[in-house]
Amino acid sequence: MTTHRYPESHVFYRKLGYEYPKIVRGEGCWLIDERGKRYLDAVGGAYVANLGHSNPEIADSIAEQCRQFGYLSGTMFTHGPVENLADELAETLPGDLSKLYFLCSGSEAVEAALKLARQYWVEQGRPSKHKIIALSPSYHGSTLLALSASAREAHKAPFKPWLVDVHRIPASYPYRCECGGRGPACPVCSAAVLEEAIEQLGAGNVAAFIAEPVGGSSTGASTPRSDYFKRVREICDRHDVLFIADEVLVGVGRTGTWWAIEPYEVAPDIMTFGKGVSAGYAALSGIAAGQRVVDAIAEGSGSFVHAQTFSSSTNGFGCSPTSPMSATCAAAGCWPGSSSSKTRRAVRRSRARRNLRSGSPTRRSMPV
Repeated sequence: MTTHRYPESHVFYRKLGYEYPKIVRGEGCWLIDERGKRYLDAVGGAYVANLGHSNPEIADSIAEQCRQFGYLSGTMFTHGPVENLADELAETLPGDLSKLYFLCSGSEAVEAALKLARQYWVEQGRPSKHKIIALSPSYHGSTLLALSASAREAHKAPFKPWLVDVHRIPASYPYRCECGGRGPACPVCSAAVLEEAIEQLGAGNVAAFIAEPVGGSSTGASTPRSDYFKRVREICDRHDVLFIADEVLVGVGRTGTWWAIEPYEVAPDIMTFGKGVSAGYAALSGIAAGQRVVDAIAEGSGSFVHAQTFSSSTNGFGCSPTSPMSATCAAAGCWPGSSSSKTRRAVRRSRARRNLRSGSPTRRSMPV
């Protein structure tokens, strides 16, 4: 049997000293390798496979899309799947987020979100606003701007000369904080450190603050206390700083509501998403922005200075809510168009409000 490791294989593997099992098929939450060994894919790979492996309806839907047309350039055309997916997702988004820009990975989405924040201030005639504030610990991706915003020093070390200087503040981490997340005067858990950072840098220089609503791989799903993001929203509004919520890992139902920011009853100015949005059947991610942000560009230069070959292309949208997969998703309450989903969302929001009043955000698994 062939050995799947470097240097025997022509594949440039992520780990060069590891022999990889070769998966030949998947069944729901199980993966089976060429030797017949079964692996329980409990995490869904990199927090991606929300709907299980080898789902025949998704496969049929993607195949149907491929038979209609292949690649389309977002500079020239739009198409039904991207329009329909944007409409469906817009129904779920918090606040005034309603404009969606699709990409292929979480890193790309974070990169685009930060660039959008910068361009927004340039279009507004405030080019001095360029600094980014981010949390530590945190992780936002591996492209250069996303890596700059991440607090992964080992990942950043080889590329330091190429990275942007990002101002870092400590993340709200109740499990390790001396106050346990309950101290009203704690500058970290109350988000007061954010205001201190903005004042130190000068509000006229700060473009955006980026954070995951629930800590991802850097803080083990750490959840800030119930008033944290309300304070963040107030601080950002007071100092004219855009708030970017990175929901690539924690969004699309992973924490029990459509978006992890929902229980905090605030909305960011820009939001990223990815991973579970396509359940791993296609490379799909995106950013959502409010009309205020997009209008600044529409009324200025008229174009977001960002483009990638496969942004808003076609095959990634074959498992969108308007495909045959919608019946399965609607039955589970996954997509917003079903009465089941609307009922579940109403229940979740009611539960979230009750938990906020009691001081603890709602967190539970979403049925799929």
